[in-house]
Amino acid sequence: MIRLNTTKPVVYVLSTDPAQDKEHQDFNWGKFLLTGDMKYVPAIAGEKLALFHLSRLGHRRYISMFGKSGNELEVCEEAVRYGLRRVEYYEVDGEPLVLSHKEEGNERRMTEESFGRLFEPSVILELGKRIIMLSDMSPLSVAG
Repeated sequence: MIRLNTTKPVVYVLSTDPAQDKEHQDFNWGKFLLTGDMKYVPAIAGEKLALFHLSRLGHRRYISMFGKSGNELEVCEEAVRYGLRRVEYYEVDGEPLVLSHKEEGNERRMTEESFGRLFEPSVILELGKRIIMLSDMSPLSVAG
C-alpha cells in the first residue's frame, strides 16, 4: 500500500549542516533520506541542527515548473518559494530567519524579502531538489 501525506510538512536537515554528529553510531544519511527519521542525523552535543519544514507542491505548481527553461537553480528557487514553510535554528547575519509568505490564489509563496535573506545557491539547490522529490508521486519520494 502506498500512503501519501499531502498536507503534513516534512522536516529536513541540510547535508552540510556542521551540527551533524557524523561520528555518532546512529548517523546514517541514506536512512534519513529514505525515512525522514531524525534519529539518523543526531546533533553534536550542545548544537542544534537547522530544521527546514518542507511541504509538497500542488500539482499545478509542480507541472508548471517543468515548463521552465531548464535552469536548475530557477526550478529549485520556485520549489523553495512554494514548498519551504518554516525554518528553525538558521541564522542570517546573527538573526534567526523567520519566513514570511503571501497568499497567491490557493497557494502560499515566500515573500521576496524572506527569499532574499535565505538565498544561498547551495541551500536553494538542496532544498529545492528535496521539495521536488517530495512532490513526486514515487513511493520512494514520500519519506517523512
